[in-house]
Amino acid sequence: MPVRGTAGGHHVRGPVAVGYLTRTRVGRRNRYTIDPSVAVRHPAEADHPVGDLLSAFLHREDTPETGPAEPEAAPR
Repeated sequence: MPVRGTAGGHHVRGPVAVGYLTRTRVGRRNRYTIDPSVAVRHPAEADHPVGDLLSAFLHREDTPETGPAEPEAAPR
């Protein structure tokens, strides 16, 4: 869902100023690109780039997730 209007501008102003996002004007709209190499600002996480955090949220398995395995029947 796109963020529109003044609220959207307020939400991205900080990340653009810090360097997490780059703003590119496309026609009448803005397109934002994340720079995954920028370090996280919190001192405890400063040695980790933003890309590490994003990969935790964007990680996908190569195979689709399957449901629980059926229990095997006991030998008779």
